Amino acid sequence: MENPENAEISATGTYVEGVGDEVVVAFFTFLTIFCGIGSLVYKWLKLSNLTAIHPDSQENVNATRSQLGINSDGSTTTSDISDANERDDLLAGEGHRSFYSDHRCPICLQDARCSVETNCGHLFCGQCIITYWRYGNWLGAVQCPVCRQMVSLLMRNFQRNSDNEETREVESNINEYNRRFSGQPRPLLDYLWDLPALLRHLWREFFSVGGLVMMFRARIFLCFVAVLLYVLSPLDILPEAVLGVIGFIDDFFIFLLVLVYVTIIYRQIVAERVG
Repeated sequence: MENPENAEISATGTYVEGVGDEVVVAFFTFLTIFCGIGSLVYKWLKLSNLTAIHPDSQENVNATRSQLGINSDGSTTTSDISDANERDDLLAGEGHRSFYSDHRCPICLQDARCSVETNCGHLFCGQCIITYWRYGNWLGAVQCPVCRQMVSLLMRNFQRNSDNEETREVESNINEYNRRFSGQPRPLLDYLWDLPALLRHLWREFFSVGGLVMMFRARIFLCFVAVLLYVLSPLDILPEAVLGVIGFIDDFFIFLLVLVYVTIIYRQIVAERVG
């Protein structure tokens, strides 16, 4: 016959008196997941808000500024009024930059002209980041001058203008860079760091006229429909009916994998674009 005291312990839980074991396990599971997600978000926000040049990149940045005729304080070695007017015209045509509170390029220290966003979420002048690449390690992908993450994708953040030679040149150069380096192998964690910037651009192009091709939009839609069906289906890897709140863990990871998959496809679309 079972001891009443043992029955009481098994009913209330062996980890914390008065609390069921499944509640304790669920609490610490979600605490672990929450801390992991929180640390990723915190690191991304910290890196994306950086605007200062990393010390290890300072030498290459100085060389880039020299090639562009820019002093260390951001002033140019020439004071051509026509160049200043041209910069103002290009800045007036800039688009999709409301996400940033600071629009200055960390290399030239001026408002980003023909702005380009890296996969790590930092904004540069198109000509500045291309010059930084070509006068640095032009045979391979560069590391971001700000956070030192490998730049595997450059995303256009300015409006196309076929009548402007500089915008055509910048777009051609970033397309060349993407074709060469967007498919390079990277650590798995880098795919998570890239999610915010890539998903933001993907979301913008998904609802813009002339953005993504219809076939790609259909693939994205089907992916998220499949995730929704999996979440609503009783046939889970970790069924909620048996495991309670712990059963939502597999739903979260399936959703995360779909986000990574969608951004990988988006990378391929961007890399295949022709300037």
